[in-house]
Amino acid sequence: MSSNEATPEPQVGYADPELHYPKIRLVDLPDPPEDWRFLNETVYRCYRNRRLRRPEVEQAVRFYSWGIDVDMNHMNITRGLQWLWKIFYNQETYHWPTSYEHLMDFANRDAGPRLFSCSINVPNFLPISRYYPQPPSRMAPTRANYVRPDNAAAAIPDSYIQKMQYPAWGEPIADPDDVPGTLYEEAVQIGQIPEFNHKTREIIEAVERAVMCFAQPDLERHHTAAPREPRAHLTAVNLADLSKSLIGSFSATATVKLNRDYNPMAFDPDGSEYPYRGRGPAGRNNSTPLDCVIVAGKLLDAGSTVIDRSSPIWREIFSPVEQAFIEATDINWDTCHTANNYAMRDRLWELIAETTAEVQVGLNSPVWSIWNACTSNFSQFLSTIHEETVYCDCQSRPTLRVPHKTYTMFMLTATPDQDNSTSVPLQTAISRCFAPLTLSDCEACGEEDAVGHRKVVKNLPPRLVVSLDGTDRIQKHTRDIEFEYVDEEDQHHTAHYRWLGGIYQNIEGESRLYWTDTERGVADNSEMVMYDSTNLGMIVGGIAQSHRDDKVPESWWKNRPVPLLFYELIDNPCPAVLNLALHTVCNMVKADRNSENILQNVSWRRPGVITERHEPWPPHLPQLGPRFHVADMEYMPLDFPELPVVPPLPPVGPIAYVAEPSLPAIMNNPSFPSQLMNPGFAVPVYDAPNAGQDTGPPGHDNSGLPENADLNEFMARYTFDPNEAEEGTPPRYVFFPSPRQGTRTLPAAGGAGGHESSDEEMAFASCSPRRGYTRITPAKVGDGGRIETRSRVIRARAQGFTKKKVGYPLVRAATLARARRAQNRKSSG
Repeated sequence: MSSNEATPEPQVGYADPELHYPKIRLVDLPDPPEDWRFLNETVYRCYRNRRLRRPEVEQAVRFYSWGIDVDMNHMNITRGLQWLWKIFYNQETYHWPTSYEHLMDFANRDAGPRLFSCSINVPNFLPISRYYPQPPSRMAPTRANYVRPDNAAAAIPDSYIQKMQYPAWGEPIADPDDVPGTLYEEAVQIGQIPEFNHKTREIIEAVERAVMCFAQPDLERHHTAAPREPRAHLTAVNLADLSKSLIGSFSATATVKLNRDYNPMAFDPDGSEYPYRGRGPAGRNNSTPLDCVIVAGKLLDAGSTVIDRSSPIWREIFSPVEQAFIEATDINWDTCHTANNYAMRDRLWELIAETTAEVQVGLNSPVWSIWNACTSNFSQFLSTIHEETVYCDCQSRPTLRVPHKTYTMFMLTATPDQDNSTSVPLQTAISRCFAPLTLSDCEACGEEDAVGHRKVVKNLPPRLVVSLDGTDRIQKHTRDIEFEYVDEEDQHHTAHYRWLGGIYQNIEGESRLYWTDTERGVADNSEMVMYDSTNLGMIVGGIAQSHRDDKVPESWWKNRPVPLLFYELIDNPCPAVLNLALHTVCNMVKADRNSENILQNVSWRRPGVITERHEPWPPHLPQLGPRFHVADMEYMPLDFPELPVVPPLPPVGPIAYVAEPSLPAIMNNPSFPSQLMNPGFAVPVYDAPNAGQDTGPPGHDNSGLPENADLNEFMARYTFDPNEAEEGTPPRYVFFPSPRQGTRTLPAAGGAGGHESSDEEMAFASCSPRRGYTRITPAKVGDGGRIETRSRVIRARAQGFTKKKVGYPLVRAATLARARRAQNRKSSG
């Protein structure tokens, strides 16, 4: 059967009108790609992470398939998720739910074909939905501010598209003409611009992130904390200082392949691929409890947040063990050598053992003892509670008051009257620690509820640390928790915390860290991070949860003590921040409506650049794993081939020519070869076809240059280094013999003798950068070089017999021809 009619009746509480029109067949709609994501997840990942149980999938399919033909009788959880993803794939993005909670909020959402994209091409399409079960008339008028989207299908009339642009949340619009330009107009305007639709969520998230960064600024890293990014801090006083550089090493690994059960975690070429999140300390000699504490402190920025260092004397408050622990969290464990890894971790272990009796190097130590020794003065874990105990009348004891009692960790134990045969949600157990009033029986007379315990919370910890001793059977410990408390003004509040992770132990006593793989405020993808120090301290992400309420495998926590659990406070920015943000956005809207440029009406402060380098205390651990270090010499990567230095290309445009000396001044130079003036002397120029012409500067005589002269082919064979000229020697300029003419006798330096030149030897003419020449000296060019030039004859600075790079052409062969003609005229005259 292929309809919703054979399914059970849907829950009461949301719009469920009777359908009077034919359904749209889901199979006729386009299928999404396999890697298409909805709520930042593919359908396979949603199924793998157990985001929705089968009853929830059935309810969602039943709700969102109103007016759509699906086969509910043959639905399972995978097929149901595929149907949901296909429905949302064909909807307009501004109709999408923004979270799984929003998706399951049927009471405040619409569903049906009306929410489909206006580009949908379905025969006999009608924009009907649970909110609007009746379609409008095809000829119905539209609002005055209606604009038809560019991507709208031609077969869909404007009245249908206007109905499709109504919001999918909130209350149905009874009469759109009476609705002011608020939410309705916002939805319409978003839908008018197809290019804008896919960015809607990006804009919403950008605004939300900008505001929410003021919700918990105390958990950001303090500016005195060790930088995670390179931070320049030196002042150069000479040229050598400019060559100094900050050098850091980073892991090149992105993913790892492990055995599929990851217990124990081991490499497997045929295993599953997991994201690699770096490394922590490598375990040995029962060090796993301390290793997990170090990694947890690294993930929490323990001792390095703004609130941890809020006191003016925070340096004096931190104990030497806490200072060493902060150093351990800042070590670059990712690329640290294994021997250095052991040395630094073991040194911290020794410092803790010196001050904590329960901790001994080489023995399996209690996790909570290590944690207390390393973090007792870190404010992000501190909670201050004022406690009062009112005793039974039979004891005639005054009220016991304990003002400002501080906690860094809450130990959860079972109550005397608790039934240990049943599990208790962790939220219930934590609520007892902050409950405004609890009653207990009198131990003296046995009267029930005769002793009262009152608690007033002065401040909640931004991060809550909980330890389970195993006497209290806990469940649902990875879910978000909430509890009631009373503040100092006797006001009742509700606190909300989210699970960050925990340090767990198995039966053998080995510790392992499980952590959320989701950042603050980001949609939970139901995956975890796992750290196991027994495998070189590898941290792996993408671990699928075991259960939505208890993500960690049961063998690590069920009916067992859990050393440490971490939760983070979920809080809103204060009302003043929200009002100021709203006022700011309104001012931007006002400026835009007044045709003003927003950037001309703002005055943002310049971003500050931190250049100071803080060394708050002398190091307690060996400095074997710094994240960055300063290199005093010019940095050159190891095992990297030295690249040749390529001179800059000449600028494109007219060349400025300098006045040249007269020819007599050149000829009177004793070093000038007289053979050059011999009319029978042939200037060696390679005359190749397809030559380009170079006109030279204004008034330049180019008549002596062959019309077909081209050096490009020959130049591609040689290279000369312009930077290797000996000190005090002028630059040299090369002239090429024709390979067709074989060898040629050229004058040697100073005109003494001749030199046999072939394709492997060139004659370099050392001359002034102006017109005349002073001498011609031979130079040998090796094989395999290359010359890059724009002219027939190029200027190449070289010394002696080297092959490397090239200069740019300034000397022209026509200059020699002009000098020869001048000598001929002088001789004939």
